[in-house]
Amino acid sequence: MIMDAIRIIHEPSDAEPFVVLEKKEGLPSAPLEDGDDCALTRVMTLFPSLADVEGRKKVEHGLVHRLDTDTDGLLLIASTQAFYNHIILAQKEGLFIKKYSARCKRSRCSLEGFPPCPVDVSGLSSGDSFALSSGFRHFGARGSSVRPVTGECSEVIRKKAAPGL
Repeated sequence: MIMDAIRIIHEPSDAEPFVVLEKKEGLPSAPLEDGDDCALTRVMTLFPSLADVEGRKKVEHGLVHRLDTDTDGLLLIASTQAFYNHIILAQKEGLFIKKYSARCKRSRCSLEGFPPCPVDVSGLSSGDSFALSSGFRHFGARGSSVRPVTGECSEVIRKKAAPGL
């Protein structure tokens, strides 16, 4: 098992009973079954006490949220039951905010369920960027995917990257 697909950002302590890790794309966040290779099982080899936390799914222990396998980013994992219960309640009450960003490639075709881009991107060049913010809705078979909410774009920011970046 290699650890190069995860990087520990924060180790658990008595005062801060959670792990924050960065996972690379291509690695699942959580196992489908006990023992599957994923970010959670890898970090549990470093911090075995994470296995003592009972999450929404038994196999996910204290994993607070998941990222898609093709997504890189940060994961939050509770190392105590008390912290897990606290952060899940905070999330349900809207006190826990998740923020996502994405790097995208231009595509000539539209994917099912995605609204047209609300920004004219025809003038963008390689190295240019723009940001959109949107809520998400469930989409697809049994709501297993998410798509941006259609309608008015709440925020659009365009930036010109510095030359050479």
